[in-house]
Amino acid sequence: MVMKVFFVLLGTRATWWVKRQCSRSNSGLVRKAARLLWYSLQFCSGSSISHEAHFASPPLLVHDHGIFVGGGAVIGRDCVIFPNVVIGSDLLADSSGFGVPRIGDNCYLGAGACIVGSVRIGDRCRVGANSTVWKDVPDDSVCVGNNRVIRKTHLDNRFYRRRRGWWEYYRGGRWIRTERSPMKPEKDHVL
Repeated sequence: MVMKVFFVLLGTRATWWVKRQCSRSNSGLVRKAARLLWYSLQFCSGSSISHEAHFASPPLLVHDHGIFVGGGAVIGRDCVIFPNVVIGSDLLADSSGFGVPRIGDNCYLGAGACIVGSVRIGDRCRVGANSTVWKDVPDDSVCVGNNRVIRKTHLDNRFYRRRRGWWEYYRGGRWIRTERSPMKPEKDHVL
């Protein structure tokens, strides 16, 4: 509990700085200390995000419980990851899906989604809750159930929240304030 409070006080950006130090630091002592802090956070949240996983920018972990990201996985910018998501490697030598997942920019992974093996999920994709992805998913698609893909046109996967009377959306590891409500379509999107 003390460690969880420590990381909440550190904040999201500082927490991801610790993760980067796990592999980038030139000092062996700093790398070891960073790994100890990183895995302490994982223990407190019940998640397992490998220090070897590569994130283009800090993802938004909505309720950071039970999230598993295997080593070597590549996750793009501004991804939203809900609880109990598995992004895992398939390391069975005779498997047709041998490898690690590669997830594009601005993706939205619903609660309980399972993405396993050498799978590429394109940019601006949504993976529905409790879906299993074991084949490639093209850009601007929604994947539901057992790898059923529905093609869409340019999806906006920004995650919004209302705070102190303002709307904010998550991008690049920061909350950006906007006056536009996510419920109101923009003029060029009116049907």
